[in-house]
Amino acid sequence: CAMCENLLGRHAAAHARLLGALDEIGDERSFAAADLEIELAADALYDTDFAGAVDWARRARAASEPLGLPAFVAVATALECFGAIGLGRIEDAQRLREDAAARLDALDDGALAGRLDAAYYLGYGEFFCEYYDDAIRHFKRGIAVSRASGQGQFVIVMTVGLAYACEVRGRLGEAAEHADAAVEAARLLGNDQMLCFALTADAWVAAVRGELSRSRA
Repeated sequence: CAMCENLLGRHAAAHARLLGALDEIGDERSFAAADLEIELAADALYDTDFAGAVDWARRARAASEPLGLPAFVAVATALECFGAIGLGRIEDAQRLREDAAARLDALDDGALAGRLDAAYYLGYGEFFCEYYDDAIRHFKRGIAVSRASGQGQFVIVMTVGLAYACEVRGRLGEAAEHADAAVEAARLLGNDQMLCFALTADAWVAAVRGELSRSRA
């Protein structure tokens, strides 16, 4: 529920819900606690609380590893990478990016389908670490597994990330296709936050391609 609230822009409600649920559980080394801590790390990113993202991601990883939850560890590591970027700890971010990528690549599609946020957060972490080809590869895999498993919650935001990464690599036609697809999907959903993300990407790619009237619109 909190994940949905964050994707709808209801960040304060999501944060309060997650903290309340974690307090109710009490057991910091349980599957449920690890799941909530991962979402609290993601929740912190929406509030640009990068120190909080790092702290919650570390707690989630500490809870997940003894439980044998490799997909959980992968997404927690990706979130810590994202937080480290925000804090300017670039060496830490690059180390965490490499670790998270290795963990995600070791997951089969079934395991990844259970934690699609791993591809989402890792892809953006790789983008901001300037590993654009890796970002493209992981975004594409995340989108493919999302569609194959009938899960759409991260498709638009991963498609937006894919558009940005393709643009940086000079693949402007492909970038435009992805940005346009993200806009169309967001309009169909009627989600203002997703539509804002998608239109921003579309405007940026259009500007780079010299399509200034489209970009202004």
